[in-house]
Amino acid sequence: MENWYEKTREKTEHVFQAISKHDFVIDTYASNEFAAVVQQAIDIANDYALTASSGNLAKMEESFIKTSQLEWMFWDSAYKQEAWKI
Repeated sequence: MENWYEKTREKTEHVFQAISKHDFVIDTYASNEFAAVVQQAIDIANDYALTASSGNLAKMEESFIKTSQLEWMFWDSAYKQEAWKI
């Protein structure tokens, strides 16, 4: 599996340099260990999806979309250096 985070880091190195004090977070996402855990989670979800009911598949899709949006919002707020309201 191609490590998406590592590929993204290579293409956006200038952004990561701006937030270098948080390199440990970026390095975690870019690590091979993290990629392996992500692949394991993907495999588990895919295996479950093979036998899931249509209702559970819809819930899985809804959860995937929501968590993807939240992940994007997290990284976007970091990029914009926004302060959290809570």
